[in-house]
Amino acid sequence: MMGDWREEAACRGMDPELWFPMEYSQDHDTEMTRICIEVCPVQEQCLEAALENVEKRGIWGGFTQAELKGIRTKRFSRCKKCGRRWPKARLTSHTTCRPCRIEEYDARN
Repeated sequence: MMGDWREEAACRGMDPELWFPMEYSQDHDTEMTRICIEVCPVQEQCLEAALENVEKRGIWGGFTQAELKGIRTKRFSRCKKCGRRWPKARLTSHTTCRPCRIEEYDARN
């Protein structure tokens, strides 16, 4: 059983389309993952459940579907800005980690 962690999730009660978008948008992913990273008290449990269930769609525990694939396949790279290890989403993925992309997004908006 998945357990009680879902009851405490920051995304509870929000529109599922926000977490399982039909089209990719870096700004959308950044806004949604920010909730996981900065607000959600059960981020780790969510990520663990996504990896355990091999979720292939959506945003889980602050990671996009491409980043989750990077974690599952053990493909990591270092963020060019802060040096943090981060799951490599694609062969031509971003060179910065999600927290650094959130900072960049904030600076633009």
